[in-house]
Amino acid sequence: MTLKKLVLAGSVVSVVVAYVASAWLLGGQVESALNERYASAERLPNVKIVKREYHRGLLVSHDTVTVELFGDALRELEEARKASGGKSPAAANQPSEPLRLTVVSEIFHGPFAGFSEGAAAVVDSDVRFDERLAGEIAKLFGDRKPLTVHTAYRFDGSASSAVSSPGFVTTLAGSEAGAPNKLSWDGIRIDFGFESAAKRYTARGDAPKLEIGDDKGSRVTLSGLHFEGEQQRVFDDEPLLFSGTQKLTIERIEGNFEATPDSPGKLGTSLLLEKVAYDIGLVPDGEFLDLVWKTGAEVAQVDGRDYAPARLEMSLKHLHARTVAKLNRSILDSYSNATPAAQRPTAPALDARVVATAMELLVYDPQLGLDRISFMSPDGEARCSLSVKLKNAKVEDFASPALLVPRLDASAELAIPVAPLLAASGERADQVQAILSALVQQGYVSHEGGLLRSRIVARGGQITFNGKALDPAAMAGGAGAI
Repeated sequence: MTLKKLVLAGSVVSVVVAYVASAWLLGGQVESALNERYASAERLPNVKIVKREYHRGLLVSHDTVTVELFGDALRELEEARKASGGKSPAAANQPSEPLRLTVVSEIFHGPFAGFSEGAAAVVDSDVRFDERLAGEIAKLFGDRKPLTVHTAYRFDGSASSAVSSPGFVTTLAGSEAGAPNKLSWDGIRIDFGFESAAKRYTARGDAPKLEIGDDKGSRVTLSGLHFEGEQQRVFDDEPLLFSGTQKLTIERIEGNFEATPDSPGKLGTSLLLEKVAYDIGLVPDGEFLDLVWKTGAEVAQVDGRDYAPARLEMSLKHLHARTVAKLNRSILDSYSNATPAAQRPTAPALDARVVATAMELLVYDPQLGLDRISFMSPDGEARCSLSVKLKNAKVEDFASPALLVPRLDASAELAIPVAPLLAASGERADQVQAILSALVQQGYVSHEGGLLRSRIVARGGQITFNGKALDPAAMAGGAGAI
């Protein structure tokens, strides 16, 4: 063999050895990333890794993980049910068992894993259900995988995942004999993007259509569902507290509800909503966080009558971020898998540490807002808004409501249609009209174009309506027609 051939052969061997070595190192990095992912999952209440097997190879590794959801909670409920004797002998033979999912992953790692994605490793996973559910899942999806995940890990530590589930059509038991409900689902896909160490992630998902109906003509259809969100960790030492925004939009919701034998004299009702949006955001503002929630529809019709645009907006602002993190951690700790069942709080009796931290949050002057409820009426836009906050409150003030009254700073603005208010009063319509007339005459409420308007302020222990302190004696003197 010539020197040239020896050099060439040596170069090839060196490349192969380097490739195998780098693939092995990248495989170790991916294994560490997966270890961290499952460790993070176990920080969540009622999530437990019951079994895991990882087989690492030079170029391909295999990971099988079985996850139990709500296991301890269900077992506690089952013990309580047995202790009480159960609702029936049949129920005693049907214990509540936790849901177990098995995630099976095939991992391709190496410098050239996933050529088209520029990835250090590519992971293909599918979710398998336990024997109790496997048969029912097969009825829906046949031989198709009900849930798959494709993940690409990049060299800079970031990753992206595509989660998808196919559509199906099934028949559900109806509310009456001979009236089955048909459910049609066109599937869903969600794409996630993760920065290194999952300090920030994005999500974007689409579900084309969901429809349910019966053979009597009733039907509800949701079309064009879209979800997107962006979250980032608020503090590096609080891995489960994220701020950011999430938005769900639905292009169209259409419903037709036909009369039934139980109500033959009633007409069917039609519902049409278009461009429905649901927004929620936890937004940093210095050392505080603002929680803002908005929902609305550009088209809202019931039996052809238009109520759009319709809006509902709420907020909880000026939340001290470090105290929110402390509260979040205390809630998770109280329900964590490591906490003995006997020491976990029940709904009526919250953990003392959680309550104490929540009270601490209140002394930073948070502000609760019912920022807007509005919809269109024949007389104009009906609208309501409310803002409530406590100024300079102390923990000891909450021992007595009387101590909080001077610290209350609240205001509300109302614009209410008169006609539907009187119609809803039924037999008491005349009494309601008399009260409203008295309020108008005394200046507490104004009547403009079919709408009752008022601005209510509670401040410094006093309440005013349109700038006037309420005088029950004076109000009793008026009684006319609006």
